[in-house]
Amino acid sequence: MHKNSKKRSENLHYNIGLNEKCDLPKKNLKKNDYLYYNLKTKLNLNNTHADLPNNSKFIDNKIYKIKKLFNDQKYVECEKHSKELIKSNFYSKKIYIILSLCLIKQNKLLESLNNYKIAIKQYGQDKELLINFGDALQKNGNYLKAVEKYKEALKIDPESVTALIKISSLYNLMSKHEEAVYFATKLTLSKSYADKGFCNLGNAYLGMNKIEEALSLYNKGLIHNKNSAQLNHNKALTLMLLKIYDEALKIFENGFKNNYLDNSSLIDYGLCLFECGKIKRSLEINEKALAEYPNNIKLLNNLGNLNSHIGYYEKANLYFTKAETLNPKNKEILYNIALSYHNQNLYDISIRYCKSAIEIDKDFFNPYNLLAMCYGHKNDIPKCLENYHNAIKLNPNSYLGWFNYGLFCLNHGRTNEALEALITSKGLGNQNPELDLLINNSKYNNLETNKSYLREIHKKLNTEKITPQQISSHLLTSLYSDELSPQKIFEMHKYFGKDNKSTKIKIRKNKNLKIRIGYVSADLNYHSVGYFFEPLIENHNLDKFEIFTYYNNNKFDDKNKILQGYCKNWRNVYEFDDDYLLNLIKNDRIDILVDLSGHTKGNRLEIFRKKPAFKQISWLGYPATTGLSSIDYKFTDITVDPLNTSENFYTEKLYRIEDSFLCYKNSCDTAISKTKPFEVNGFVTFGSFNNISKITEKNLKAWIAILKNVSDSQLVLKSHQFTSEQKTEDFIKFFKENDVDINRIKLLPFIKSTHGHLAMYNMVDICLDTFQFNGATTTMEAIWMGVPVITLTGEAHVSRVGTSILRNLNLNELIAEDVDDYIYKAKQLSKNFNRLQSYQNELRVRLKNSVLCDGQNFTTKIEKAYIQIFNES
Repeated sequence: MHKNSKKRSENLHYNIGLNEKCDLPKKNLKKNDYLYYNLKTKLNLNNTHADLPNNSKFIDNKIYKIKKLFNDQKYVECEKHSKELIKSNFYSKKIYIILSLCLIKQNKLLESLNNYKIAIKQYGQDKELLINFGDALQKNGNYLKAVEKYKEALKIDPESVTALIKISSLYNLMSKHEEAVYFATKLTLSKSYADKGFCNLGNAYLGMNKIEEALSLYNKGLIHNKNSAQLNHNKALTLMLLKIYDEALKIFENGFKNNYLDNSSLIDYGLCLFECGKIKRSLEINEKALAEYPNNIKLLNNLGNLNSHIGYYEKANLYFTKAETLNPKNKEILYNIALSYHNQNLYDISIRYCKSAIEIDKDFFNPYNLLAMCYGHKNDIPKCLENYHNAIKLNPNSYLGWFNYGLFCLNHGRTNEALEALITSKGLGNQNPELDLLINNSKYNNLETNKSYLREIHKKLNTEKITPQQISSHLLTSLYSDELSPQKIFEMHKYFGKDNKSTKIKIRKNKNLKIRIGYVSADLNYHSVGYFFEPLIENHNLDKFEIFTYYNNNKFDDKNKILQGYCKNWRNVYEFDDDYLLNLIKNDRIDILVDLSGHTKGNRLEIFRKKPAFKQISWLGYPATTGLSSIDYKFTDITVDPLNTSENFYTEKLYRIEDSFLCYKNSCDTAISKTKPFEVNGFVTFGSFNNISKITEKNLKAWIAILKNVSDSQLVLKSHQFTSEQKTEDFIKFFKENDVDINRIKLLPFIKSTHGHLAMYNMVDICLDTFQFNGATTTMEAIWMGVPVITLTGEAHVSRVGTSILRNLNLNELIAEDVDDYIYKAKQLSKNFNRLQSYQNELRVRLKNSVLCDGQNFTTKIEKAYIQIFNES
């Protein structure tokens, strides 16, 4: 999410590279440094202290042949000839060393160790033999005994840099960093090997999580050897830990350009590219690394996560499958596989992998959270709650556990539980900027408190210091209320953008072959935005435009898959902070960036505040101004924002799309009932399937007046929040207090099936729009199902969307001027059975043939706007 909003170790989303503590101690030695001698160069066998046979020329030839066999990697023959020379009473510690190295190369570790013992017995406490003996012990995993041998060598030569290097390296490898500091510090005093001393000393401090101190030590080491592969690599990794990715990237790129970094640095280079938002280059480097290290678990995991991140699920599955084959008991790999399947909507497979990860570690927090999400998608509420409770019980101090549980409760109308969980999450340090919004939504979703709550918010602006993020958390709820005037709501939105300095930033046009459009949204799924976004992305002219989407959600459904299919440049950015997303957008060289969220859940308005693109536009997802002067335009139409009346309520310029700013697509041919409900029931049924957050007390009182004016009529309200007994009881209580027989009221819960949801409109004769915050998707759905919708034209955009929809369908008779007219129109239409039957037969066809469903024509209008805006100075 946003900057500092999550810790990578505590999220439900892709963890590129698993973010394990870098095993730096292994990095400071070259591949062959466990060999005391570099036998690819000529071995110096002078001063061997041996009783040579008289035929010294023969012996010289024999030694030369043995060395050549070793260098040619003919270890079996080298072993044979070395043993023959030893049997001929040629006593030289060099031959013993070569023999041991041959044995190590053949994995004859025990024989190698016995050979060193014989050599030491023959030559005594010799420094070279002890160091090589230590190397063999280390190779065999006997780290403590290896350190003992290096220390024995150090007693013979207290200044032995080789012993100091090996002891400090091995202590780091064993995570005994305090001990490593002592020996590495001594090594820094060596003129020739100070760089290695500072490298090992930096590794020790990094192991103690003293990151900035480690960085300082690496810099000191680079003074002694600026081209050290180990120091440069470790410095880059340290900068990555400090999230200074751009500087780290420069180190990697300079290292490869100047050939002092080798292929062993490719994996971390690829990770750094990813963190800098250079996804395509990251993929290239990771795949290049895989060619070098085909069985590297971390690399396979990275490639799996990276491909899953950009929506290449089949390719991701291939990498994950190989990683699982190599290490079937790696809980992190199993969890990442589960997460990838979750994002493909394959919840049963995801559940299976989650359970496998839990079998390995019953205290592993992440899979419990993911299990809860999977069961939530399957609408198995008991198992969903069970796993959220397990996760919280397992780690009661995890703000993520409380956050996810609170979000679930809020979405299911359990507002008291949601409020408690979300406040707990905040108290545990959750810095997610949406948290205040969710807490405020929990408070607002209470018919008894929303009036005083919103008045308090407006008062805060003038009496308290409040951050832009805090004010943003109140703005959506301000639109639901009929307690605040449009002017007061605008003042609140302006407060959000009051410190916006981005207008001073001049962004140059990119020199792209096509105009690059970037869409930022958390709602490219079965959300209202998804239904109105699809006609545009489906019909974009890809000869003139290149399309990028930045999806800020962890919800993946069939609509999400459809939208991904229209866009090859799809980015999942939910888990990444603003710095990452800002770099990603810049690297994608976006010309026009479009916000589809406004102040709704999942927005990334802080990115728009910094203006990474030449032009920025607000459209679709939010029916008001963003308050940011850095956003150049707001797409709207002449009805929702009439000329010369609306401009005063926006910080953006208004660009009015001809006819309508909306275009709708519905691919569900859910059958419309052949009979109206009144024909079967003998009474008229009114309904509203809007989010109950939009339902104000004035709405309810108007609906109650309609019920009292239309005898025997009933009212059906449907919302996912009615799965909550608490929410249901609140509404029933209100109707009882206003003398309404509760048998005339039906409160229906969420239905997962889209066809099932649409089919429920067959229960309703007339839909009633919410009139402070109009419906959009619900209005389109009702008309699609042949049900007329009565709306009331308000003052602001948020209250005029229904009017825009109905005018474009030539249904002006359903548009009311005020509350009395709204009640009157409902009463009159309820008596006109012929009109209701006519609507049932005609409305879907009328909608299909209207401008509201003409995706090609609508896209042409939008693209014309893009070209015009892009050609501005």
